[in-house]
Amino acid sequence: MASGSGGSGFCVAATELVRELKRTQKFLPPYNENLVADVVAECNRSFTNFIKPHQETISALNDRLRREHAKQGLPPPGRDQLHTLADLPTSEQVTVAAHAAAIRRNKRCVLAYLLYRLAKLRGVWWAVGGVQLSEELRQLLSERERSTHHGYDALLSAYMAATDLTLAAELKPPKEPMIDVRATRDQGDVVTEKSGVLQLRTDVGQRMHRSDAEQLIRQGLLVQSQLQ
Repeated sequence: MASGSGGSGFCVAATELVRELKRTQKFLPPYNENLVADVVAECNRSFTNFIKPHQETISALNDRLRREHAKQGLPPPGRDQLHTLADLPTSEQVTVAAHAAAIRRNKRCVLAYLLYRLAKLRGVWWAVGGVQLSEELRQLLSERERSTHHGYDALLSAYMAATDLTLAAELKPPKEPMIDVRATRDQGDVVTEKSGVLQLRTDVGQRMHRSDAEQLIRQGLLVQSQLQ
């Protein structure tokens, strides 16, 4: 009894989603809208074609039982008197159980796929301090993921503005307020909050306030010099 993507078995598309995450050598694989849609379609087919009809049959039997009790002046049937899926023939019970299990597995796989991507996306914010997503990264995300990141950034930015805290800063206090850095590529003049205007060039080292340097380091524009 095949019900998976393309009729080749249960949970084929859902399993492929998880495998995509494991195989990718990039930060994230592109959001696979087609596979997610295949998983949703499989769940809908399993429920509509194999579970719902049996539920409707059981519901109709119980409605008839209630009417019979009412007609005979008897109290409504108790739970132990009502029909359940366990009253179905064994072959039909197996069908319902198999498709219900497939739906649960599909849901777990899709949730794992989405939550993994969400965690990676949140990690970007904490790694670079809330800068805008690069176009390359945006191309890997679904529209809802881009919207989620925008909302997450707005929420944390509002919190930082209200509390005067920098959430993406180092959790441990630095031993020295100044740090020696060098540019990974020529940047020209860069205006910083505490260190003033600095000319960032690959052939010239700079000594600057750690708070100014941290975000530039996270963005890959600077690296910390080993000579301090």
